[in-house]
Amino acid sequence: MKRGAMDNVLAPTIADAFVRAKRLGLDGVEVNLSIQPLVGGDRSAIDAARIASSDSELPVTSVVLGEHNSGGLASWWRGKAADDEVRVALDACPVLGCRDLLVPFFFFIEPKGKTHRENLAERIRPLAMRAESIGVRFCFEGV
Repeated sequence: MKRGAMDNVLAPTIADAFVRAKRLGLDGVEVNLSIQPLVGGDRSAIDAARIASSDSELPVTSVVLGEHNSGGLASWWRGKAADDEVRVALDACPVLGCRDLLVPFFFFIEPKGKTHRENLAERIRPLAMRAESIGVRFCFEGV
């Protein structure tokens, strides 16, 4: 059975998370990409994860946009910015050698009601098609 953990649960930095995961005997690390730097074009977290994965010889098991719990694709106020964050994260997956992008929909952002779910499905559809075209699984993480 494969065992891994989210980077920010293991340590305060991505590099330290991979070192700790290796020491604990884990099989990989899930990388939580912070959305603010991605929006500004800062790819340092992606580069840090790629280097740490290589140095530790542990794979990036998945990428997650954890901050989407506070407003992502299911929020009307984030709009195109949330879509753009998912696109950047999707493109980061092959660079990091992983196939799974987890997009969380927990807490108050959980889709509620038929209209909300239908609107969310419309927003996800082109992103899921993009994911499929590059060999990444778009994972809806929620209840």
